[in-house]
Amino acid sequence: MREPAGDARLVESTGRITVTGACGWLGTHIVEMLLARGVAVTGVDKFAPKFEPDNKLYRHVVADLRDKDDLTQAVEGAEIVIHTAALHGYHLKYMSKEELLFNNIMSDNNLFEISIEHGVKHIVFTSSTSIYGLSKREQREAIWVDEQLDPRPDDIYDLTKMLSEEHLQIACQKHAIGVIALRATRFFRADDLNYNLLKLYRGVDVRDVAEAHVLAAFARLPTGFEAYNIAAHCPFKKSDCAGLYRHAPSVVENYFPGAGQMLARMNAAMPESIDRIFDISKAREHLGYVPKHNFRDYYNSKMREMS
Repeated sequence: MREPAGDARLVESTGRITVTGACGWLGTHIVEMLLARGVAVTGVDKFAPKFEPDNKLYRHVVADLRDKDDLTQAVEGAEIVIHTAALHGYHLKYMSKEELLFNNIMSDNNLFEISIEHGVKHIVFTSSTSIYGLSKREQREAIWVDEQLDPRPDDIYDLTKMLSEEHLQIACQKHAIGVIALRATRFFRADDLNYNLLKLYRGVDVRDVAEAHVLAAFARLPTGFEAYNIAAHCPFKKSDCAGLYRHAPSVVENYFPGAGQMLARMNAAMPESIDRIFDISKAREHLGYVPKHNFRDYYNSKMREMS
């Protein structure tokens, strides 16, 4: 196993953890997992929780991440910060690109600066595989996306993630802090079919994303920066890339016989072309990340129903 960047090995941590976006889709899962492990958690969100955990280990801070005074309360006593809060592409329906850019960058920068000032030793940052963007070359096969691929933001949201990662890399050079950026594929709520179909090639279950954040918090870097792709388990190999791009259903049938027929019964179809495959081997080797909720589970369940 290759050692991650930094001046020492990954070390286990048990201190208080601050989770931003604690009322969100991802944040709520992270908070529940941490509390189940007996970890003291400070949840931070611009909203009060609808149902605050009945747990003495939990406290909640209503905060605007653009307000440094609010953030001081949020990181007080924390050894680790897990930063999930952000505006996303769908927010552009009611705000300008400039507003989204300003909000995300200002919030991230404020949180990073206040965390460092108050002695936080480790930050886990929710990034996105969307920062890799779209290849500008003429594609003839699916792109195998590992962490060595240079980010090429394709929209404002992607740009905010890339800039925040760069800010954190600079912070690691100036301060004794460790940072792990988790570049997650799509995990937002959707109908059951599409939520599970995306796990085949460009999605992941929110429970696995939450588990990745917990793993990254407990096996933290003493110093330095590392980025990891977080996606569902992918059965495909690099040798499949050309076939996936030319005619994905044929390749998928080799791994999941009858998948096309299964989807047809649900008035759905396999995508004709798959243009990228996300490699999670680095997260598996460094963090012990093993996604538990994959397309195969959905496929097996549906095939049993058909038999």
